[in-house]
Amino acid sequence: MGLCIRDEWGRFVIANTATMFGVPEPIEVEAWSLLHPLWWIKQQNLYFVDIEMDAKGVVEALHNKSNGDSTFQILVNSCKSLLSSFPNPVVSFVRLQANLVADSLVRM
Repeated sequence: MGLCIRDEWGRFVIANTATMFGVPEPIEVEAWSLLHPLWWIKQQNLYFVDIEMDAKGVVEALHNKSNGDSTFQILVNSCKSLLSSFPNPVVSFVRLQANLVADSLVRM
């Protein structure tokens, strides 16, 4: 998984990659792909976050008040907990095409 941070004008700031081992369910991978960057953003001491991701199921789960003990729900709850440490965090769904520029930057 590749991730990058852009400033408020969309300029590239820093990039990182992460690896996940095992054979998790796709929705779990999508939730983990938000959780890992949240940890990373917090380590960078960044406070105002606006996250765009193409995992609609994760974004919807973040905005819903569902509970459960599935691995996916545990990951979502962990994301919610980390998001609560940022002032006014925004997590929004964007189609994959909008993420291609960021993805290309990370791969370079």
